[in-house]
Amino acid sequence: MDNGRILRLRSPHANHANHNHSRCHIHRLPVELVLSIFKIGADDFSAGEEHPANSTNSVASEKSSLDRFYDESFQVLASHVCARWRAIAFTAPMLWTTIYIYNTATPPFDALIAWLTRSQNNAIDVTVDADPHDGQSMPEAHLNQVITLLSPHTARLHYFDFRVASQCRLQKCLDILAARPLQPPLQLITLIVEVADIDTLAPVTFFDGNLPCLELVVLRGVGVAWDQRWLEGSPQLTDFEFTNHGMDMQPTWETFVRFLTGSPNLQILRIFGPASWLPQTGLEDMPLSSSLPTLHALQTLELASVQDDAINILTRLALPSLTSLTLNLWQEDFTDVILQLVTPPNTGPGTPLCPNSFLHGLRDLCITELHCSPHCVALLFRELRSIEQITLDVTSLNREFLEHISCQGDKSSWLPTLQKLRTIGVTGKTMCALLAIRRHHGYPLRAVYMEEGAVMELGDMERLRQDVDDFRLLSEDDILSYEAG
Repeated sequence: MDNGRILRLRSPHANHANHNHSRCHIHRLPVELVLSIFKIGADDFSAGEEHPANSTNSVASEKSSLDRFYDESFQVLASHVCARWRAIAFTAPMLWTTIYIYNTATPPFDALIAWLTRSQNNAIDVTVDADPHDGQSMPEAHLNQVITLLSPHTARLHYFDFRVASQCRLQKCLDILAARPLQPPLQLITLIVEVADIDTLAPVTFFDGNLPCLELVVLRGVGVAWDQRWLEGSPQLTDFEFTNHGMDMQPTWETFVRFLTGSPNLQILRIFGPASWLPQTGLEDMPLSSSLPTLHALQTLELASVQDDAINILTRLALPSLTSLTLNLWQEDFTDVILQLVTPPNTGPGTPLCPNSFLHGLRDLCITELHCSPHCVALLFRELRSIEQITLDVTSLNREFLEHISCQGDKSSWLPTLQKLRTIGVTGKTMCALLAIRRHHGYPLRAVYMEEGAVMELGDMERLRQDVDDFRLLSEDDILSYEAG
């Protein structure tokens, strides 16, 4: 067959294919709609992606897990579908603003450079995880190269999550970034030193101490220089977490109060041990009758593994808006603290800003460990007049915690407003009996969440599902973190 004949036979087929391509509905979608779909896909991928260091993907071994992560991201896959989609994806900087760099990343970091370029001048969310995983840590030379590549884009940082294995490496990298002028929009920062020795922490200054737009701060294993300007007051700050702090890193009482009251929009405060975080000076001389600083916006407070003197800070603050409290307190006996908590705070002369104990306004209480006298449990529960949800790890608590929920003892401690119960260490038989008793007294529960592996007898699961509207078995981590709707 001659070439002319072949061309004549192929030509109608080719024209038909082109005609069908032009009429394909997906190619007729407006650019704005395609871009919206790409944005949803990219956001879902970033939110649900597995840590590349732990990936079991069998992609060719010559690619690092970071390269595989970028190659498999939604926006990259979408750009491979056709020329039109590729053009749309590459001209949409908002698709390339979430950047991950993990400890397995290796030079020349082409994917990082591509993401930084395609994001253009948009604000970027950057995670640098140089922590050891399976004994492997990012070499210091590689980390320095990553930070050097990021440095020209410091002014674009919106969220910065930085995890390293030593405080020295943390400070060195922060110094490199601080060499560039930091302008808004940096709002969210997470700094984690996983293997820090809390007894030898040196104070760290973040971006020259001037961070006026911070909204969320998470510091784990990081020694803080408390004389930084943003710690004198952060008007935009809403969420602050401080974990694994050394005794020599504690602020004075005056500094601590200045930070809290200078952050009028602070809604979430998390303080995790093992060391105490009681301010070193000033508090021991302040009588309980003195006027208390009032945190008007604080709604959620979490305290874990702190010592007795740190928990006493609860008695030195007025918390009129607090609705959620988490306590994981071990080793010490907190009877005296509970007795103070059930006493209305003194907010100074004139009309009190918080006439009742802040416990009155709590809707969510999580207690995983709390040592106190049985009498204090009843006093505590009597104050929970608005409680809707309670989480208990009964393996570490007095039996009285569960007994009062089971309508035993003084009726004033039966929690009539309680709707949802999350437990660890409760058997199916015990939970069925608890639900039956509360229903008998007119205080039925609407939802129950128990840990996977809870001891169940034949028929317990069926009874539990019949007794409440929402029954679930969750992992222990999910029990402690699950936010019921």
